[in-house]
Amino acid sequence: MFNDFSADYLFIVFLIAVGISLFYHLFFFVRFLFYQSKLSNEKCDSVSVIIAARNEEENLRENLPLIFNQKGVDFEIVVVNDRSEDFTSEVLRQFAAQNMKVVTVKPDTRNTGRGKKLALTLGIKAAEHEHLVFIDADCKPGSDKWLLYMAQALMRKPIALGISPFVDESGFWKKFFALDALMIAVQYVSFALAGKPYMGVGRNMGYRKQLFFDTGGFKSHVYLESGDDDLFINEVANRKNVEIVLHTDAITFSKSKDTLKKWINQKLRHISTSHKYKHLDKILLVSLPFSQYIVFGLFIVLLSLKTNTGITAVVFLLWFFTQQIVIYLCLKRTKAIKNKAWSLAYVIAQPFVYALVLFIKEKRRFELWKQM
Repeated sequence: MFNDFSADYLFIVFLIAVGISLFYHLFFFVRFLFYQSKLSNEKCDSVSVIIAARNEEENLRENLPLIFNQKGVDFEIVVVNDRSEDFTSEVLRQFAAQNMKVVTVKPDTRNTGRGKKLALTLGIKAAEHEHLVFIDADCKPGSDKWLLYMAQALMRKPIALGISPFVDESGFWKKFFALDALMIAVQYVSFALAGKPYMGVGRNMGYRKQLFFDTGGFKSHVYLESGDDDLFINEVANRKNVEIVLHTDAITFSKSKDTLKKWINQKLRHISTSHKYKHLDKILLVSLPFSQYIVFGLFIVLLSLKTNTGITAVVFLLWFFTQQIVIYLCLKRTKAIKNKAWSLAYVIAQPFVYALVLFIKEKRRFELWKQM
């Protein structure tokens, strides 16, 4: 049985957790709402658009014309055909007359790294220009000004970070995946705007070639399958060298995984890089979800104990609706989700889904330990 002291202690912990969560939303995330990238009249340096493609014949056929159609900046496209075994090479030949380089990594090539890091490194070496912009083969630019926004950002800072939400498709899990990707974008953009850049996504980012080679590229994490985007940015970005590109015309879109199992496997690959993040970044990233778990859990406990019931309910509702309003406005800001009411379902489901991801991660780790 809990005595009054124990119940009051839990209530204090509940209030602290609410305060931490609201701090993230009102100090960090509101920055996402008010920042707006603008185009200037300055002439941009030429850029190299780099795409690592493995078995991407359909996506390249569909999306390359949208990249070639970019306006206002001189550019080349460098496509690295990374050990493809479909008709990717034939599709690339159809675009050979345009300003495009093709770097081929043959299927039998010994890959000293993991993931697409070898392909990206070869693409960077082949790039003619100092300013590099990265997009995945399955991504569509949101407009014909996407590359212009990125190019102008790289004129101002060595790193340009954009956002790349998933296409808004029907179905509960597709909605959940799209909302999750957007909230990750809100988080890393907001942190960067507050002077704490910690990641970017390879579907929409850029940096200068010299920065890549001066910092050793992917050398420190070449053995990891993921990390070509988030770990690289985590290592080299600081409050002075990052420009955020946030405009509806500067977004790129890609399709999410089509099943929960595939999404979880993708999420586990991303989580595998988190131990390499800077210590403060790890604390900041863990504190928000942990505080939300505490708020939900202690809300139920305090109501069952009938401790400060009225105040607990009022604080919880204020916290919940403040969070909802901020998330809703962030979604509205991007125009990437048609029905913003899905944010409510996401906030309710997200703790349970992420708990499932962590459970599967630990289960796999335990099974690997038993085999040793």
